[in-house]
Amino acid sequence: MSSVWTYDTVIFASTRGGLCNRLRALVGYDALSRVRDCPFHLQWKPDLACDAAFLDLFESSSVSLVTDAEARRLSWSKGTRTYTEAKWFHAIWHDYARDVPWLDFLGAVRASLEDLTPTRGIRDAAEAFSRTHDLQRALGVHIRHTDNVALHARQQFTNPRLQPHKLSTIDGFLDAIRTHIEKMPIFLATDNAGLERTCRERFGDALITYPKTFVYDWHPRDATDRTIAARRTTAVADALIEVLLLAKCQRILGTYFSSFSKFAALWGEVDYVEMSGHEIQPSDYMNATLEALRSLDT
Repeated sequence: MSSVWTYDTVIFASTRGGLCNRLRALVGYDALSRVRDCPFHLQWKPDLACDAAFLDLFESSSVSLVTDAEARRLSWSKGTRTYTEAKWFHAIWHDYARDVPWLDFLGAVRASLEDLTPTRGIRDAAEAFSRTHDLQRALGVHIRHTDNVALHARQQFTNPRLQPHKLSTIDGFLDAIRTHIEKMPIFLATDNAGLERTCRERFGDALITYPKTFVYDWHPRDATDRTIAARRTTAVADALIEVLLLAKCQRILGTYFSSFSKFAALWGEVDYVEMSGHEIQPSDYMNATLEALRSLDT
């Protein structure tokens, strides 16, 4: 059970990490403030993994932004609680709000997701592309293959939740695309330029991809470096458009242990499966969360 709540202001200091790791926590801490009936503020600082300002991506009215100086001033108050960990929202509920019924907290998460409004340009780009390619009938395939292999090699020793035998394989994704591409549109979202080229060569114009800009290839600093340098491979605005496009698909096939496709599925309340090794498998966490979200309408 969470401790007695004694705070009157919540700040999420989002200072590092990729786009969807930040967003999954943002809606969680915002939901925490909603169920506690106190103000929520976001301190957002770009880094190599997400090198865009918040207002480059979202409308200013969707969240209360604070500068570093304002965040410091607010933190001087004993009534302010500042969070820095980019946790999934279910972990935020577990750690800080278990005295609140889960469905009540999840309802606050949904309200936060609904209020999170991309800029007009990003929304228009996603809407136009989705209509043109009939994505509501599509299988959205997200292949995270830029930094995940190296990161998972390290994380399997430090993160007990990661199960190496479930790491998604490229061959598994290629087989899945080959199986489904004659039955329904396939939209591919990936952060790896070489992999996107390979898929386009194999499947041609039948494969739908968003014409994003790849900035540069990801790589560790050198062959002996054990600290992986997370680097953006696409413009963050393009990445957000791909999240929105996945959220418009009929179903999403995601990458194991990646937040990107999971967040898209939850934002759009879209059916979700993931590539586990070479096989398509359901995700118990995602199925339970999507079922709970949909139950809020009954």
